[in-house]
Amino acid sequence: MVFLVTLIRCIVMVSVVLVMMIIAEFVLCCDYGAAGVGCIVMMYLLSSNRDVAFAVAVILLGLFSGTIEFFALFMLIPLRYYNGKRGISLKYVFYAFYPVHLFVLYLICRLAMAAAVHT
Repeated sequence: MVFLVTLIRCIVMVSVVLVMMIIAEFVLCCDYGAAGVGCIVMMYLLSSNRDVAFAVAVILLGLFSGTIEFFALFMLIPLRYYNGKRGISLKYVFYAFYPVHLFVLYLICRLAMAAAVHT
């Protein structure tokens, strides 16, 4: 009896996941579509081993979304060594970065336009 209940739960769960994958792919036209939903489910099912979960997710995305996703395997390196503690706060560095980089791009544009006028 317990086996039958477990089997029915698995069938219902697989059915729900397949319906979600179809909706993501064909109705919502999500970026990663069915592969994205499949990766989320696989990461949940393998959540006891984070390294394997991320590796399987990246491989699934690579197989179903395109080979460029295989470069995401490199993100496993910092994730493997993450100790769960918060790092140093760089909040104000990031606050300053956006306007400073826009100003630098503006200067580059102005210099390029000035060089184009003088040639």
